[in-house]
Parts: sequence; structure tokens; C-alpha cells
Amino acid sequence: MVNLSKIGKGRHITYHQPKEVLDIDVAELLGLHAGDGYMSRGLWGMRCNLQDGNMAKRIIHLARKVLGVEPIVSIRENTFEIRSGQRQVIRFFQKYGFFEGRKAYIVQAPDQITSTHDPKIIEGFLRGLFSSDGSFSFQKRDHSPRIDLVVRSRLLRNQFVDLAIKLGFSFNKSDPVRVKKGFTMKSTGAFFNANLTSRAEAQKWMTTISTLCDSHIKRFRLWQSKIQSRV
Repeated sequence: MVNLSKIGKGRHITYHQPKEVLDIDVAELLGLHAGDGYMSRGLWGMRCNLQDGNMAKRIIHLARKVLGVEPIVSIRENTFEIRSGQRQVIRFFQKYGFFEGRKAYIVQAPDQITSTHDPKIIEGFLRGLFSSDGSFSFQKRDHSPRIDLVVRSRLLRNQFVDLAIKLGFSFNKSDPVRVKKGFTMKSTGAFFNANLTSRAEAQKWMTTISTLCDSHIKRFRLWQSKIQSRV
């Protein structure tokens, strides 16, 4: 659990300027932001569920290490909200093509990520995005696993799949159903999906790319215990 005694203590504390070099920590934070981050009225922030306390601690760590600030942390309903209004934080994300305003339908991976061939950079971004917008599940009947990424941006979904290919993963794509309404085709769904159902690839994903999300890890460990008990 995040230390509640320190919640809200980060206002205006600066440790250093944001990292200039794109490394695995920067890539991971960019992936997290592409998934669950926001920028509005000079404020950057990110939310995660209260049950994902270790993920919240990782985001706080990245804010200190990558952004160079002590974030403000608060609890709202069932979520941790981690945020900062320091100008250097906004400039950092703008450098990678993120801007203020609603981003769900138009967000995309930074050019610096899509153009790299460094597997560690790709791994970091995929882990961050999957931690924010992904899920791990399995069937009770035969314990067949499934990894999903669900986002509102078709482009981000496609970039996720393309980046995963560079690391040897073959995700399936599933788009919203489209129906004819008048003279135009309109989507009846708001989300785009990438999924992986191969047992070997799911195992490889969760052990090499991994995840920051506590609930993903809990389900993965449960799945492992189930399949081991069948051996």
C-alpha cells in the first residue's frame, strides 16, 4: 500500500530536470501516460485503482526519477490519483507529442517509440500501456489464457500490435461492430481490441514484458497455480 501519511505532500518539490534520453523508464512512463494519463489546464495526472498499490508506487517512483518532481497523491473514490502541475512535467510530455485536452480517441505512441529498434525501449512502452489498458484472464473450464488490450484509439491499438511484433508476439485485432445507419457506416462500439490467446505466448508475455498492475499479477499467479495442479 502507498504510504498514506505522505499523500498530498508533493506540491512544488523539484529534484532535477526531466530525463533527456529515451530509456526503458521513460518508455514505461510514456506507455502509462498513453493509457491512463491526462493533461488539463496545466496539470498532468494519472489514476489507478486502490487495489493496485504497487502500480501506484511505481508511477510515483517514475515521476521522481523521470520527471524530476515529487507528485501530489490523493485518493478519490476507488482510485489513487497521482499528479503534478509543474511546468517541466507538461513540457516533458509535449516533447513526445502529447498535449492537453481529451486524447482517448486520438492518442498515439510517440514517434520516438514507433521508430526505435531497441527492444528494451519497446518493452518498456508495451509494459506501461498494457499495465494501464490491458487485462489477463483465463477460462475456468480448460484454463486457456487470454491477454487483452482495449483502447479507444484505433491507431494506438495498431501501434501496440506492430511494436509487439518486433518482440515476436502475434496479437489478433478485433474492431467495433459497424452497422449501416442511413447512408453512412457508424461504429456501434467505442473500443478497439488486441488479444493474445496462445498459451505459450501468454506465458512469455507475462514473464518477459510483464505488467505493473497488481490485479494482472494476481490473476497470472492464480492461472499458474491452476495449470501446475493439472500436471
